[in-house]
Amino acid sequence: MIIIFFAVIVISGCVQQAPEKDVEKTALLSFTEFFCYGTEWSEPHAFFQFAYQEDGQIKYVKTKTTCEDLIKINATNDESKSPTFGEQIKLRLEGEKPVQITRENGEVYDVKESEQIRSFFTSGINVYDNLKYFRNSNSDKIIAECSLLTENNQHDRCLSYQAAFLTNETLCDDMKIISNQESCKQWIRNIEEGKINN
Repeated sequence: MIIIFFAVIVISGCVQQAPEKDVEKTALLSFTEFFCYGTEWSEPHAFFQFAYQEDGQIKYVKTKTTCEDLIKINATNDESKSPTFGEQIKLRLEGEKPVQITRENGEVYDVKESEQIRSFFTSGINVYDNLKYFRNSNSDKIIAECSLLTENNQHDRCLSYQAAFLTNETLCDDMKIISNQESCKQWIRNIEEGKINN
């Protein structure tokens, strides 16, 4: 009986020990979600969310943070809430499950897998979208990641932001949906002609 009990402990211990590894990624998008007022319809919440490409799909993780955590590091001001494309991140995986993230600025957070929070990569292309409150870096790396996405609209939407930031119509031609190609080019023309409010 004692031997069986000991064997169960050893086996369950082995099951819980998933191998850990660190994987460097280019985040397609990172942003702050901050709502710290309790209402009848929603609970207070505050976290950073990250979208990245994995096996042709967009995956999402969010930090296990609270309103107090983000207030403490002054992550609630407008600048820090700006959606950012191209942040370099490092994910720690247990097996295939993301459990921790290291941000480009060195901050480390525990994370969990999450659903899409905002519709950046699923909505249509808005030809009057203003990029003033967005930040962008590492365009070459993002474009390479966008190109690996297998869902057509996500692929095109991902490329459209880079086309708009770089005012590069050639990227529009790489889109899979014809109507998205034209919307992308119109967005760039609107930017170049000053038709979008700054």
